[in-house]
Amino acid sequence: MTSHPWIRHSDVFVDVQKKLDGHAQKHKTVEMQLASVAEETGEKLAALDVELAHARKEAKKDVEVTKRELTEAITEGLKRADDELARGLKAQDDKVERHQLIVEAILAKQQVRRNCRKVLT
Repeated sequence: MTSHPWIRHSDVFVDVQKKLDGHAQKHKTVEMQLASVAEETGEKLAALDVELAHARKEAKKDVEVTKRELTEAITEGLKRADDELARGLKAQDDKVERHQLIVEAILAKQQVRRNCRKVLT
């Protein structure tokens, strides 16, 4: 192997070493950047996990409130319907009772008329 007189082995070694050192430094920089990104991502995921837990807790509260409000509204509606039905039934009973009294009065008048006819005949 012949070498060029103007290139020395030590110069080539120094040049290669500089390039290797540069690559090593780039590698360390990229590793640090990746570690930083991984840490930030972990922090963001932890924050999102906390937000999600809070959102679930709030949603559960909202569902319970809505459930309670619907139950109260349905119960109140059923109570009003029951009251209206009771009033309607009472009105019908009163009407039947009035009609019964009228029928009894008419029957009594007819009985009196029959008795009068019997007496007159």
